[in-house]
Amino acid sequence: MKAKSNPTIKQAVLQQFPFLPEIFRGNDLVKLVKLATRRKYIHTDTPLRKLRVLKAEGKLNYILGAERAESLYQKV
Repeated sequence: MKAKSNPTIKQAVLQQFPFLPEIFRGNDLVKLVKLATRRKYIHTDTPLRKLRVLKAEGKLNYILGAERAESLYQKV
């Protein structure tokens, strides 16, 4: 399957994660990913899902800063 953008959303999440502050909201990550991929429309949950996948793979480390519904994350 051909990727819709270069970098892919997963690659963009990995690239942009270091530029986020220590405590950030999911919407901040979504904005950075949109800019990095040069895509105007990305479903809001997609970068957050990729963030969870990267955490499961051991490439990123963060914790939820509040309830999941508040979309507040803290880097570890």
